[in-house]
Order: sequence, then structure tokens, then C-alpha cells
Amino acid sequence: MIPRLSLATLTVTLGLAATAAIAADRSSPSSLPRFAPMQAPELVMPAAKPSGADDSIRIAPKGAPAAAVDTLIDDLTAIKASRGGKKMEVPLPEGLRLMLRNPVKQGKVTPKPGGGKLVQIKDTKEFPYSAMGLLGSGCSGTVVAQRFVLTAAFCLYDVKNQKFYDNLDFIPAINGKDMPVGSVKWKDVYIPKGFAKEGALEYDFGLVVLDKPIGDEVGWMGFSHLEEFGLKQANLTGYPWDGVPPQTSWQTVCTIDAAEANFLFYKCPGEGKVLAAMTGSPIWYKGPQDTDWYVVGVHNYAQDDKQNSWWALRLNQANTETLLTWIDEANGGTGGGGKTEEDDTGDEDTSEQDDTGDEETTGEDGKNCTCDDN
Repeated sequence: MIPRLSLATLTVTLGLAATAAIAADRSSPSSLPRFAPMQAPELVMPAAKPSGADDSIRIAPKGAPAAAVDTLIDDLTAIKASRGGKKMEVPLPEGLRLMLRNPVKQGKVTPKPGGGKLVQIKDTKEFPYSAMGLLGSGCSGTVVAQRFVLTAAFCLYDVKNQKFYDNLDFIPAINGKDMPVGSVKWKDVYIPKGFAKEGALEYDFGLVVLDKPIGDEVGWMGFSHLEEFGLKQANLTGYPWDGVPPQTSWQTVCTIDAAEANFLFYKCPGEGKVLAAMTGSPIWYKGPQDTDWYVVGVHNYAQDDKQNSWWALRLNQANTETLLTWIDEANGGTGGGGKTEEDDTGDEDTSEQDDTGDEETTGEDGKNCTCDDN
């Protein structure tokens, strides 16, 4: 069953106009269809590793200081690019600006020992794994609304050369050569200006808008800010570009060491080079209800060269609302009032629907984690 996700928890926490606008249009399939193997010999497979990836910009954060509010507002302004080459800035709405000036308290977490190991997801057609897949840039991504894929900004934008990658098409539920729903073309992409300027790690998240509502076929995950971050463990699932058979999905259960304002720090069972090659993968958990599937962070890289501890961009309150603003804007809403700043050539357009979620985690088989919310 693909869950019919609810916005209840997020709405209680944030309650802003963007959330309400998206919630009004939500729809979700009631069951996961059985897919026939995709036959598309002309499909271009993703790169072995993110195109033009420059690991030198991804030094693990060391308790990075929170940005001043005005700087944060500017850095969370979206740089939006369309497939045809058109670019524009999408500013934050006034409601989010007010929220950022009065942020909620950030909670702390006390870690507990974790077990498990890195295991292969054999049935990628089963939700939630059907909602995860590979981007043409070589990174992992997660469907978080009908036609929206969450990943790391690092997977979308080449900071060194100041440009977006060309191939950002998405292949959900891929399993080796089996591509049950084929490759879905990308239409638009959003990243924070703060990342585009200099690769600032506290803004390393991005959203790909697809040209059709793939969530109707594969389902989608919720995403949520946890004000009092109580998760002791969370799942990491994705498609490594190294150390495993190509285009295969793997999962491990990570022990959360710390939850800072912008980052999550954790340790995961599994070989370091494999975990390092899972950039853009979701850090997620499952709650007690069938509708509770939530992404709380985007996996990035090792904390040091030993590759035994890791960090993710946290979907904190500001990042969560920013994503909702982008989804609203892409669906034809007001977003932040979007003003076009720079243009190249190309086109643009809008379409369809949306998202969100709540709580728990998974065991060694990669399916039923346990977690503690407080």
C-alpha cells in the first residue's frame, strides 16, 4: 500500500500559508501497481559518480554558526533553472520571513547504540523504496510530492563552474537493468542561493521538478521538521555509485549522534566507500501509522577521512518551509512572489500536485526500524 500521507504534524508545527495551499490540492494513490519490467534500450544510464563532482567543497561542517536572519533570508532565496536554460530567483514569502525572525527551539538528542548492517533492497517496487531512485547526475533522490524529487544541491549544481548539471532526469525504483517506470524528464530545479554562491553546506539541498506526476505511480515520502529531535536511529537508503553492483539500492540503520540547527551527525554500519557514494539519499523514519513516512535529512558525506561517521543536511524549520514554498511556486501558486532576474533561453511552465508527513524507524532487514521520539 502507498500511504495517504497527512500534513497534520507539519501544519501543527508550522501552520503557514504555503502548507495550507499545498494541502488543499493533495491526492495520493490508494495502492501500488505491479510494474512490468521497463524495456528502453535507448535509456542513458546515470554517471558512475556525480558529473563534475568536486569533493574539495564538501568538508564536513564543524558546528557551523547560524546565519544572521537577513543573510539567511537571502541565502534561502531560490535559484530556479528550467530545462531550456531559463533562470530566475524565487524569494521567500513574507510569512516565512517572519517565522525566521522568531524560530522555534532546536531540540537535542541522546544517542543509543545501534545495530544492523548495510543490506540490499531486493524489491525496489515496494513502497517506500519505489519512491527512491537515481538522478542522471549520479546521485540518489526521493519523491516527496507528486512530481518533486528531493536531493542534495551538490547533485544538481556545479559550484566550481557555476552551472547546473545537464542531465537531471530521474529513474525511480531502478534495480540494475530493471527500470519499472523508466526515466522521467526533469522540468525545473531549485537550489538555495546560499549554496550556488559558494557551496555553503548549510544550504546543501535541492528540489527537482519532473514533467509528470510520477508520485501517482510510485508514491511519495513525507518530509518534516522535528522541533524536539528525538530520533535515536534513522534509515539511510540510496543508490551508491561505488562499491556495489551498479544501479542497486542499499539501506542501513544509523545511530544519531547529534542534531544541530542545520545538520544531523550519525554513525552507520557499512563499508565507508559505499556510504560515501550515497550522496543525496534520504535520512528517514517510519512512524506507527501506515501514513507515517518522513524524510528528516539529506545524506551528504563523511565527517573525516576515516569514513566511519557521517553528516546530513537537516530539514529544519526554515528548510522545510522553503521546500514547501518551492513546491507551491512550481504548482502555480504565489510562492515567494517570484521575480525573474536572469534569463538565458528556454521555456517554463507549471503543473500538478503535492506532499508531507510524521514518525519511528527500521531493523536489519531494512523495513521496520525502531526509534524513540523523545
